[in-house]
Amino acid sequence: MCGEVQGFALHHLELARDLHQLTVDAYAAQHAPREVGVDVPPISVAYALVGLHLALDRGLSGIEVRAAHQRMGRPDPSWPRLPTPARTGAMTVFDVAAAGVMVGSVAGHATAVRAWAAAVWQAWAAEHATVAALADRLLR
Repeated sequence: MCGEVQGFALHHLELARDLHQLTVDAYAAQHAPREVGVDVPPISVAYALVGLHLALDRGLSGIEVRAAHQRMGRPDPSWPRLPTPARTGAMTVFDVAAAGVMVGSVAGHATAVRAWAAAVWQAWAAEHATVAALADRLLR
């Protein structure tokens, strides 16, 4: 389903430019490994969560978030280990597909991606301060 959603977006310049990175980051953060009592390795979700933070809290564009990911470089042991929340948002990539690719709606896709990313980011609320601090440190 994720491939269908991404393929649809890549066929529409405004979606690819503005929302592709948000889609990638929302999917990665929502599908972080869940092992009880085990923190997620930094590389697993750090890029995704920093991307969601930059897009949703700081208002950076998809292009700016991609550039920030490149500036972040390779993860190192100083990156925080983030415990995956029990629930990572009620919306899924299927909801995005149902609003966009399944009905051929660019506007529906855009609205659904933004709502999905916001729901995933909200699910990680306990880690927002840690993610913001990591972004500040890595992107100064």
